[in-house]
Amino acid sequence: MNRGSFTFYYEFLQTALFITDADLRRRFLEEVVIYGLTGEEPEESVSPIGFYSIKCRLDSQMHRHTVAVENGKKGGRPKKNNEGTGSAGRETTPSLVSKDIPETNIYQQIIDKNAKRD
Repeated sequence: MNRGSFTFYYEFLQTALFITDADLRRRFLEEVVIYGLTGEEPEESVSPIGFYSIKCRLDSQMHRHTVAVENGKKGGRPKKNNEGTGSAGRETTPSLVSKDIPETNIYQQIIDKNAKRD
């Protein structure tokens, strides 16, 4: 898995900052970068718990990337049939306003009902 790039999340840096020794922190960040670019796991990590949590995130990221590439090779969604589409290519839907309903104002209808009661 030799990739040209990977996403380095801020939480990776936050994990590395828990390592107080600067040299160990640098080695830990190198482990993360090497794994992110090549997929090679270190034989013995500076911080196994921190590396494992980052490894899981990078593996998930790589899986999503692989799935997206495979789906892209399929050419995407097939084109829709043009029958029943509007001017913008969207399917037309029947109007929600019925032609049988009078265009009388709803407030006027309420006033008329109340007037009939009296």
